[in-house]
Amino acid sequence: MREERKPVCYKNGSFVCDKEMGNGPQTSENLEIPGNFERLSPELETAIFRVVQECLTNIHRHSGSRVASIRAVRDGNEVKVEVRDQGKGMLSGGEGSPRKVGVGIQGMRERITQFGGRFEVHSDKKGTTVLASVPLPNSPVHTATRTTGS
Repeated sequence: MREERKPVCYKNGSFVCDKEMGNGPQTSENLEIPGNFERLSPELETAIFRVVQECLTNIHRHSGSRVASIRAVRDGNEVKVEVRDQGKGMLSGGEGSPRKVGVGIQGMRERITQFGGRFEVHSDKKGTTVLASVPLPNSPVHTATRTTGS
Protein backbone atom coordinates (compact mmCIF):
# COMPACT_ATOMS: atom_id res chain seq x y z
CA MET A 1 0.00 0.00 0.00
CA ARG A 2 1.46 3.32 -1.07
CA GLU A 3 1.34 6.16 1.43
CA GLU A 4 0.09 9.33 -0.18
CA ARG A 5 2.20 12.39 0.51
CA LYS A 6 0.49 15.56 1.61
CA PRO A 7 1.56 18.80 -0.08
CA VAL A 8 1.96 20.69 3.18
CA CYS A 9 3.14 19.96 6.66
CA TYR A 10 3.65 21.91 9.87
CA LYS A 11 7.15 22.15 11.29
CA ASN A 12 8.40 24.31 14.15
CA GLY A 13 5.34 26.57 14.10
CA SER A 14 5.39 27.18 10.33
CA PHE A 15 3.71 25.80 7.25
CA VAL A 16 6.10 24.05 4.89
CA CYS A 17 4.98 23.28 1.34
CA ASP A 18 6.27 20.08 -0.24
CA LYS A 19 7.49 20.89 -3.76
CA GLU A 20 7.79 17.25 -4.77
CA MET A 21 4.19 16.09 -4.64
CA GLY A 22 4.33 13.07 -6.92
CA ASN A 23 2.99 12.58 -10.42
CA GLY A 24 0.61 15.54 -10.61
CA PRO A 25 1.47 19.06 -11.77
CA GLN A 26 3.94 20.96 -9.63
CA THR A 27 2.24 23.74 -7.69
CA SER A 28 3.82 27.03 -6.68
CA GLU A 29 2.63 28.08 -3.22
CA ASN A 30 2.59 31.65 -1.99
CA LEU A 31 2.25 32.00 1.79
CA GLU A 32 1.40 35.41 3.24
CA ILE A 33 1.41 35.80 7.04
CA PRO A 34 2.37 39.11 8.69
CA GLY A 35 5.55 38.98 10.76
CA ASN A 36 3.71 40.19 13.87
CA PHE A 37 1.09 37.42 13.70
CA GLU A 38 0.92 36.06 17.26
CA ARG A 39 0.50 32.41 18.12
CA LEU A 40 -3.03 31.06 18.54
CA SER A 41 -4.26 28.37 20.88
CA PRO A 42 -2.83 24.98 19.92
CA GLU A 43 -6.32 23.71 19.08
CA LEU A 44 -7.07 26.62 16.74
CA GLU A 45 -3.63 26.45 15.11
CA THR A 46 -4.20 22.76 14.42
CA ALA A 47 -7.67 23.37 12.98
CA ILE A 48 -6.38 26.12 10.68
CA PHE A 49 -3.41 23.99 9.65
CA ARG A 50 -5.73 21.08 8.76
CA VAL A 51 -7.96 23.38 6.69
CA VAL A 52 -4.97 24.72 4.75
CA GLN A 53 -3.59 21.20 4.35
CA GLU A 54 -6.91 19.94 2.96
CA CYS A 55 -7.17 22.93 0.60
CA LEU A 56 -3.70 22.29 -0.81
CA THR A 57 -4.42 18.59 -1.13
CA ASN A 58 -7.61 19.41 -3.07
CA ILE A 59 -5.76 21.88 -5.29
CA HIS A 60 -3.14 19.25 -6.06
CA ARG A 61 -5.64 16.46 -6.72
CA HIS A 62 -8.49 18.24 -8.45
CA SER A 63 -7.97 21.82 -9.63
CA GLY A 64 -5.20 21.60 -12.19
CA SER A 65 -3.90 24.91 -10.83
CA ARG A 66 -0.19 25.54 -10.86
CA VAL A 67 -0.57 28.33 -8.29
CA ALA A 68 -1.88 28.30 -4.71
CA SER A 69 -2.10 31.38 -2.52
CA ILE A 70 -2.44 31.16 1.26
CA ARG A 71 -3.11 34.26 3.35
CA ALA A 72 -3.66 34.47 7.11
CA VAL A 73 -4.33 37.73 8.97
CA ARG A 74 -5.71 38.97 12.25
CA ASP A 75 -8.52 41.41 11.65
CA GLY A 76 -9.79 42.91 14.89
CA ASN A 77 -10.95 40.06 17.11
CA GLU A 78 -10.80 37.35 14.47
CA VAL A 79 -8.32 35.46 12.39
CA LYS A 80 -9.01 35.13 8.66
CA VAL A 81 -7.51 32.52 6.36
CA GLU A 82 -7.87 32.52 2.59
CA VAL A 83 -6.66 29.79 0.23
CA ARG A 84 -7.02 30.50 -3.48
CA ASP A 85 -6.14 28.68 -6.68
CA GLN A 86 -6.40 29.40 -10.40
CA GLY A 87 -7.75 25.99 -11.37
CA LYS A 88 -10.80 24.76 -13.22
CA GLY A 89 -13.16 25.36 -10.29
CA MET A 90 -15.61 23.00 -8.70
CA LEU A 91 -18.52 21.64 -10.67
CA SER A 92 -21.99 22.24 -9.30
CA GLY A 93 -24.73 19.65 -9.39
CA GLY A 94 -26.31 21.40 -12.39
CA GLU A 95 -28.32 24.54 -12.85
CA GLY A 96 -30.51 25.27 -9.88
CA SER A 97 -29.28 22.34 -7.80
CA PRO A 98 -27.05 22.70 -4.76
CA ARG A 99 -23.37 21.94 -5.09
CA LYS A 100 -22.50 18.54 -3.69
CA VAL A 101 -19.46 18.78 -1.45
CA GLY A 102 -17.08 16.03 -0.51
CA VAL A 103 -16.04 14.91 2.93
CA GLY A 104 -12.95 17.13 2.79
CA ILE A 105 -14.95 20.34 2.49
CA GLN A 106 -17.44 19.09 5.03
CA GLY A 107 -14.57 18.37 7.45
CA MET A 108 -13.05 21.82 6.92
CA ARG A 109 -16.40 23.46 7.61
CA GLU A 110 -16.82 21.44 10.82
CA ARG A 111 -13.31 22.33 12.02
CA ILE A 112 -14.00 26.06 11.63
CA THR A 113 -17.58 26.13 12.92
CA GLN A 114 -16.61 24.27 16.10
CA PHE A 115 -14.75 27.48 17.04
CA GLY A 116 -17.79 29.63 16.18
CA GLY A 117 -16.26 30.59 12.84
CA ARG A 118 -17.52 31.05 9.30
CA PHE A 119 -16.47 28.91 6.33
CA GLU A 120 -17.13 29.75 2.68
CA VAL A 121 -16.18 28.30 -0.68
CA HIS A 122 -16.41 30.40 -3.85
CA SER A 123 -15.69 28.69 -7.13
CA ASP A 124 -16.02 29.35 -10.82
CA LYS A 125 -14.15 28.42 -13.99
CA LYS A 126 -11.30 30.78 -12.98
CA GLY A 127 -10.56 28.98 -9.71
CA THR A 128 -11.64 28.38 -6.15
CA THR A 129 -11.30 30.46 -3.00
CA VAL A 130 -11.79 29.06 0.49
CA LEU A 131 -12.39 31.62 3.24
CA ALA A 132 -12.38 30.83 6.94
CA SER A 133 -12.74 33.31 9.77
CA VAL A 134 -12.69 32.47 13.45
CA PRO A 135 -13.37 34.79 16.40
CA LEU A 136 -10.51 35.06 18.86
CA PRO A 137 -10.92 34.94 22.61
CA ASN A 138 -10.54 38.24 24.46
CA SER A 139 -7.33 37.26 26.21
CA PRO A 140 -4.23 37.00 24.01
CA VAL A 141 -2.37 33.72 23.71
CA HIS A 142 1.22 33.87 24.89
CA THR A 143 3.72 34.23 22.09
CA ALA A 144 6.81 32.09 21.98
CA THR A 145 9.74 33.89 23.59
CA ARG A 146 13.37 33.06 23.86
CA THR A 147 15.22 33.61 27.11
CA THR A 148 18.97 34.01 27.08
CA GLY A 149 21.03 32.92 30.02
CA SER A 150 22.57 35.44 32.37
